[in-house]
Amino acid sequence: MTGDAAFSAPYMLHRTNASTMFLGGSNMWRSTNVNAIPATTVAWDSLGTFPAGLTIRVIEQSPVNLDIVYMSRATGGSSVLYRSDNVNAAATAIVWNVITKPGGQALPP
Repeated sequence: MTGDAAFSAPYMLHRTNASTMFLGGSNMWRSTNVNAIPATTVAWDSLGTFPAGLTIRVIEQSPVNLDIVYMSRATGGSSVLYRSDNVNAAATAIVWNVITKPGGQALPP
């Protein structure tokens, strides 16, 4: 893993699979063997590339649909909210969409 992270990097264990963890920094990372022994064998996959300057502050998985994950990327007073509807897919297939306000306006970056 590389990149910046907030002072306290956000993470979340998958709601039903204790081997899977999501970790936020300047990008979203996922391990599907986070409880591996020895710990040096834990593997991380990047789940997308995002514009520089913002770090992930919040990660939340839907309790209803485990394929949906929300995240907030922020710095200072600005933030961008994202949603993925296929976060359990292969890392290279995951799509993140900016969440927009009603009327089609994007939330301020």
